[in-house]
Amino acid sequence: PSALAFAKAFALLGVALPLAEAAAGESALGRLLPSGIAFGIGMYVKPDWTLPRVAGSVLEWAWRRRSPRSHERHMLMAASGFVLGEGIASMVTLALKSLR
Repeated sequence: PSALAFAKAFALLGVALPLAEAAAGESALGRLLPSGIAFGIGMYVKPDWTLPRVAGSVLEWAWRRRSPRSHERHMLMAASGFVLGEGIASMVTLALKSLR
């Protein structure tokens, strides 16, 4: 198959997702359908950027279901710490790469 065939298939999927989401509404199927915008962005962003966010989302979902009170009380602080940690790790990585 050529790249054009894949482009056509994913273009159809990109159109079908929002239509299916609108038709399903608030049903169980509607809640399971991925966002068309998220799907489109995910096609262009590298996995090393998206996979940690997927893992974080799954962990956040599990935490919220297991302990709602703890989640509500500590989630913002934990998320801020992860963002800060990622920024510091990026700066350290940049500094180490520049030393080579």
